[in-house]
Amino acid sequence: MKKFFTFLLLLFSFVLNTQAASLCSYKDQVDLNQKAANIKSSLEITSKLVHFLDMDDYIDVYNVSVLNLTDEFYVVVTNNVNDEKITLTSNDTSNNIASFEWQEMDKKVTFNFKVYTSSKTPCPDEVFKSFVATTSRYNDFSNMEVCKDIPEFSLCQKYIDTTNDLSETEFLKQVENYKKGLIDNNGNEIEENNKSFLNILTEYKWVILSVLLLSLGTIGIVCIYRKKKTREY
Repeated sequence: MKKFFTFLLLLFSFVLNTQAASLCSYKDQVDLNQKAANIKSSLEITSKLVHFLDMDDYIDVYNVSVLNLTDEFYVVVTNNVNDEKITLTSNDTSNNIASFEWQEMDKKVTFNFKVYTSSKTPCPDEVFKSFVATTSRYNDFSNMEVCKDIPEFSLCQKYIDTTNDLSETEFLKQVENYKKGLIDNNGNEIEENNKSFLNILTEYKWVILSVLLLSLGTIGIVCIYRKKKTREY
């Protein structure tokens, strides 16, 4: 008898769980899945005018946007920097796009998006999609004088993807290695046998220039000497 009641209890629990997980019909789930698949994120750096200490200035901010958000869904956004939770609904949208600003540009941030069904559906508050988006972070070294000659170098970009915090000494060493052709544009070491012709020219440009000038000087002297000999004869 005890086993029978245990079986009934398990069966009852299973039925409750099944009903709770199946508030939407199969047809509704297919329709909602198709709509949720269109919901995406977008990260865009924009300039914002701010007023501080009686002065106007422009600062960079991230526009974090959720695209194609309809009234059947809402999106909860969290991040790896703080405990803030941002909920975006169709009431926050303009042309099916909902956005918020992020001003901590000195950190590499990962945003986690969870797409829930809203009360406009037969199965509210169910997660139908999850995705992430990661920002770049502001690079303090980008304004240094040494970067003016090598703006293409990754560590001289205004915004970089790396989370590694280099000291100024380490940064300058990387710049020196790049100028010597020891590392590539992304900071990866270049093997000796894989160095491009351009890297070799960069590394040995003064030696090559000296040899070239010496050769031209020698040719010039020889030509003058031959002309002189020709005139004598």
